[in-house]
Amino acid sequence: MALSKQLIGFNFSNGLSTEADATMSAPGTLEKAENVRYLESGALVGREGFVNLGSRETLAGGSIDTGYVNAKRQNEYLVADGDNLYSRPSLTGVTDELSDCGIYRPCEFSNKFVKMPKGKKHGNAHYATANGVDVFVYSEYDASDITNYSVIVDVLDSETGHFYVQRHAVVNVAREADRTKTQRLYKHPQPQCITVGAYIFIFYYDGSQYVRYTTINTTPISTGTAVSLSNLTPAAVAGSVAGTILPRTGGANVEPSDDNSGTEFHPVFSVAAVNNASISNGFAIAYSVDEDTGRVVTYTQSSGTATASASIDFTPKKDSADANTTFLFAPLASTPVHGITSGFQLVALNDNTSSATSYQYFVFYTKNNDAGNGPDVTFNAFKANLASTEYPITTGTRQAAVVEDAFLITASAKTATDDGDVYIVLETTKAHRRAPNVTKPSPASSEAPHSTIHSVAVDAGALGVNPYYAEHQVQTAFYTRGTTNSFATRNLSTFSGSLTSDIFRHDGKLYYAVSHYSAPFEANVNIGTSRTILGVLGANNVMVVYQLQTSTTDNLQDVVIAATPTGAAASSYISDFMQRIQQDNGNFSSGFRTVYGIQRVTEVSSGKFRFGANRFVEFESTKAKTTFNDSVRGISLCEINFNTTKLPQHVENQNTTILTGGFNHVYDGSLVFENEFFTAPVILDAFVQETSGLGTLGDSSSATTYRYVAVYEFVDAQGNVYRSAPSNEAEVSISTSQYSSDTYRSITLGLGGWTPSRTNGRNRIAIYRTSPLSTAVESRTVFRRLCTLIPDLDSSMTAFNDSGTMDAQLLFAEILYTSGFQPNGNIGSTKDIVLHRNRMFAVSAEDIIFASQPLEIETALRFVIASPNYIVPITNEKANIAAIGSNLEHLIVFTTRNGYAIAGDGPDATGNGLFSRPRKFAPGIGARADAASKLTPMGFMVQTGSGIVSVDKTLQVVSIGAPITKTLQTQEKGLHRNETVIYTHLKSIAVNSKTKEIYLGFENMDNVSDPGTNGLDDEFICVFNYGVKQWTTFKLRLAEGASNQGLVVINGDLFRLDSNGHSSKMQSTQYVTGTATNTTGVYTDTHDASTRAFTKVIKTNFIKFGGPQEQFRLYRIGILGDYTAASTIAVTLYKDYRTSGDALTSTEITSDANPYHLRAHVDDQKCQAVSVEITITNSATSTDDLELSSLVFEVGKRSSRLKLPATQTLVNS
Repeated sequence: MALSKQLIGFNFSNGLSTEADATMSAPGTLEKAENVRYLESGALVGREGFVNLGSRETLAGGSIDTGYVNAKRQNEYLVADGDNLYSRPSLTGVTDELSDCGIYRPCEFSNKFVKMPKGKKHGNAHYATANGVDVFVYSEYDASDITNYSVIVDVLDSETGHFYVQRHAVVNVAREADRTKTQRLYKHPQPQCITVGAYIFIFYYDGSQYVRYTTINTTPISTGTAVSLSNLTPAAVAGSVAGTILPRTGGANVEPSDDNSGTEFHPVFSVAAVNNASISNGFAIAYSVDEDTGRVVTYTQSSGTATASASIDFTPKKDSADANTTFLFAPLASTPVHGITSGFQLVALNDNTSSATSYQYFVFYTKNNDAGNGPDVTFNAFKANLASTEYPITTGTRQAAVVEDAFLITASAKTATDDGDVYIVLETTKAHRRAPNVTKPSPASSEAPHSTIHSVAVDAGALGVNPYYAEHQVQTAFYTRGTTNSFATRNLSTFSGSLTSDIFRHDGKLYYAVSHYSAPFEANVNIGTSRTILGVLGANNVMVVYQLQTSTTDNLQDVVIAATPTGAAASSYISDFMQRIQQDNGNFSSGFRTVYGIQRVTEVSSGKFRFGANRFVEFESTKAKTTFNDSVRGISLCEINFNTTKLPQHVENQNTTILTGGFNHVYDGSLVFENEFFTAPVILDAFVQETSGLGTLGDSSSATTYRYVAVYEFVDAQGNVYRSAPSNEAEVSISTSQYSSDTYRSITLGLGGWTPSRTNGRNRIAIYRTSPLSTAVESRTVFRRLCTLIPDLDSSMTAFNDSGTMDAQLLFAEILYTSGFQPNGNIGSTKDIVLHRNRMFAVSAEDIIFASQPLEIETALRFVIASPNYIVPITNEKANIAAIGSNLEHLIVFTTRNGYAIAGDGPDATGNGLFSRPRKFAPGIGARADAASKLTPMGFMVQTGSGIVSVDKTLQVVSIGAPITKTLQTQEKGLHRNETVIYTHLKSIAVNSKTKEIYLGFENMDNVSDPGTNGLDDEFICVFNYGVKQWTTFKLRLAEGASNQGLVVINGDLFRLDSNGHSSKMQSTQYVTGTATNTTGVYTDTHDASTRAFTKVIKTNFIKFGGPQEQFRLYRIGILGDYTAASTIAVTLYKDYRTSGDALTSTEITSDANPYHLRAHVDDQKCQAVSVEITITNSATSTDDLELSSLVFEVGKRSSRLKLPATQTLVNS
């Protein structure tokens, strides 16, 4: 019986559909649409080729070999290599070099609470980890009854945070209460911990001249056995048996000019884990034996028991003669007032495991100067076998001072390469303040409102600033091991900062954390009857991570690469100051402290580092309530991750680009810098100065009060103004008794040292003051701009003198920007940022969502931390924030578990107004924390655990990525329905409004398609055309190991970056390369130095022309489209769900047929289902070749029967 023939056609506009099984796909859908894209008509056309943008060389003569992320600023293409941000000056050439815009080190930095105590003040936690077990050891005291220091141990699970042991008190050390003992601050347990194999060793001073240790074996904990509290009990002490390290036996190490009576020695010690040629998985301890002898001892350990291995004694030397001198431990002093506690700091470099004579240990300390009446900071270096020591010497055995006339607080050292040169960071302080190094300007320039002036010279003795602040600094040094006279002081890192962490190394670069305090004290303090300096209650502080500049030929400033939010610094020497010098009726009381030593850093995984710290919680009255309120602090864990959870995100604002990372970085077309000042200025003192010069302040009839604040300012290359929060407030009164017609009166301010900043040298300090002239419309409480001050970067203080000649003009000057409005703040490290309803929302590394102030023209992006109204609450959610985006009226927030929507206008510039409570619109649908997300014309697009979804304007979650499900699978689904399917990582999203395309860039998929072919890896860009609402894919061949690192659209052109640092641009036409022997070329991409061919492939899903398993005959296949240029087209037919096919034809099309209609004959015609694959392999021109719109099939069918071969028949009948 003759078959009934009919034509059945399908348009290609049905699009990709890979989510269904091959036997269940919808007719006319596509299994593959590779290297093609949709036109508005629904036809498919080949994609254009990518061309390399040129070499990776920089204008400075270097080159980049890594691509981390790309971005844009208007029409400017930006590339980050993980160290710096670069701009490509031209997008049209192929040999343009990269212009270095500045350091941009993407990372995430956090200081998260482990505990938030009530009424307890925790010192900085010391942290160690092994086998998934975290140990924190720290000292604490009760703010309401300061009689003891307690050594507390907490043991937690590293992943879940579960407490195995909580608040185990190892020992209580009675605080020294005898006021006559000037070294009583040294009676402190100084707890420390290190990891040695599977054991955590905990060390502390027991208050009775012994340093002890105890251990925790983490192996049974990690295998499910509870922590044995007996493991936390120190061994019995009998002389120097195991469990005890005997310190020196006596001697009074105090400043020689001070009274030595009533002193009692309490050991200062330092412990470090050791792994070198002499000691493997052991530790070392350094301490002073007597006033002129120090000792370093190394230990091995077995089953948690330590055994001394080697030791060496050393003596500090003078620097002007071959003679010994003594160590110097600062006493608690009253002239001048200070609470200095000298450090004795050990460093183990652990960078050479082959040579026992390599210098592996450094001990930093304070020695007596040659005159015997003051301190010098210096160090000794020791070989791994402790056979000898080395001094940074001048001649003979003379020992040079590293820092003269200063006490060591703490120190660290590290090498950038194993067995390389040693870089040193020192925290020091002087006991006597030095006069500011300033020059006085002309009176006219110092008085004009809005004028820019230099700081002025003042009477150094008049400033009442305590020396702990003015001469307290962190600086770096350089040392070559084994070579005499090889030490050199390098750079000043900062004033008013404490070295919080050891130096740590990542990718050949060195980093260290510093806690900055830009406030007089961590309390309110009145320092005189006529002047009041108000503290900032612990809020004006920040912890930053510096990148140490390792060049030995320049004087580069160490650069801040990460910061915590303002207020999240660890305890520091400055924050401890008021507690150290507590006074009672003018006499020193016993004093107390929390800061000592340094926090060791652990690399817990590649590029992720952790160390212990603490954070401010609140203020609480101390036992001496009339003195000041003490700060309650809780232990915390700091983490810096150089392998960011997701690629850094960027937004544009006011002709600048803001990038997430260690802080919000701004690129203004000129340089990279911080969006928010890390701290505000600090006014340390303000006083009346009576001179014979110019000065008209005061009034003969009544006392006159003047109030001052200061603000840091910076103006970028686009004219945007950046402002810090205002400083603390200084109030000065001039009494009638100080007023005289023949005496000139002025007020001098002393401002603290500069803040850590990328823009130092371009920052200014704006001084604001109240006017004594009251008016009908303005009270004396309004701050107006008095002048702009150039800070003195070479001094620990900047001084300013106000003679008051411009009081009348002050009434017309600019008002302080916080008058009725919220102050700007620093939100620290960020991992996501988005524009929503004329303000920015940023997600911090601590999973806090900060809303900015409403955006304004010529004003920088401004965040607020002083008001909780600017924090978007995600209540009762323990999962981390994974994505944030805008969707019309709603801010969309995805955690790794749920999706939330927040509505409302939020606060205005005054802080009034709220966001709505979060609405959980997507319960159980969590986003991948490492995946990109973006607002697109199809809604907010994000990757969840089950694929790509979009959230539309009605908050419906649409599985927009379902058609590309199979494309993204990196593990095929097996026989079991509940088997996990892993989806490849979505790294970037870009939108092209010109072509109506959304590009999704994924990591390379070498394990999905053509693994290892020609040593190349595959990268897929999935393309959604939101005009026709269908998907296609771009398949790119990359060098082995390379992967996609970012997609950016600029003026309708798509740019991509790979992990090797190569940038490429999709051309406006197909890119074709010919050969010398054949004018026909192949389609190629040039992502790097190599040219790689690609083909265009369209393959249908299997099509059935009847019911399941119903057979038919396929006679011919027709292809319909438009001809635009010559090409070669091949057609392959797959039948009955087989994975191998039959080639029907391969034909070069060289002329235009009208219409463009091809057909292919089928020889083996019987089948149940068919799939057609069309491959376009090459072209003779560089223009577009074919537009394909549909397929038509000529088929013949019998009446319906179920007929199968005998081999496929279960029962014969």
